[in-house]
Amino acid sequence: MIRTFVAVDIPEDLRKGIERILSELGSIKGIKAVHSSNVHVTLKFLGDVKQSQIPVIIEKLETVELSPFMCTMEKVGVFPSSSKPRVIWLGLEGQFNNLHLQVENALDGMRFKKDNREYTSHATIGRVKFLKGEEKEGLRRFLQEYGDEHFGEFEVSSFKLKKSTLTPKGPIYETLHEVLL
Repeated sequence: MIRTFVAVDIPEDLRKGIERILSELGSIKGIKAVHSSNVHVTLKFLGDVKQSQIPVIIEKLETVELSPFMCTMEKVGVFPSSSKPRVIWLGLEGQFNNLHLQVENALDGMRFKKDNREYTSHATIGRVKFLKGEEKEGLRRFLQEYGDEHFGEFEVSSFKLKKSTLTPKGPIYETLHEVLL
């Protein structure tokens, strides 16, 4: 079985540009910052799939028809709420909802779990393990400082089927196939 997901990678220059905030976020006790090389926009998590399914998934993903589009990376926020943060994210504006819907439709009939909640385009930059008073204040200050920051723009011209290997040091992502828009 291969743990897989469909995603848009953030360009290297923008990932480098957010390393400073990732370092700052990671310095808050109780928060695990995502390594800059792993920052991406998940379109759909597929979970564990059989090796034999990969060619079929690729064939279906290749049916997605969308022109390349510009996107803006800005704002920092949390899911599910500021009172109970679990995920810290960078917001992305662009045609991600359309791309997500097309990926969902392309894979329809393959019995992948449909997303129950409305799709929100974002790149996860940190996960909250636990927060006590001082750490909660540190996260509040972080969100206040970067909440409305503009991190850059880039053209989305492809998306990827990716493999995720979980290790004690964090996930390792590998591109299995790239679909050009």
